[in-house]
Amino acid sequence: MPSARERAKLLAREMMQAMKEAKAAEARAKRLGEEVLQALAEAKAEAEARIAVAVDTDEPSPCDLCGAVKLQSLEEPVYSSRSAK
Repeated sequence: MPSARERAKLLAREMMQAMKEAKAAEARAKRLGEEVLQALAEAKAEAEARIAVAVDTDEPSPCDLCGAVKLQSLEEPVYSSRSAK
């Protein structure tokens, strides 16, 4: 059976190792959190880009000046005659 002094040294070494592992885990968690925030920002940008695409309707409304198909703004509700069926 080890002496009290030897046990204290062993426990101190184990505690130091646990503290190193905790610091490494904290750094990894911080890095992963930053990656998640970046991925969410990218997903938001992709979703906003999809919303900006012209709405598929049976009868798109042409521009009064040039005749091009109008894009609906994000504030306007999106209605499609297909969804009403």
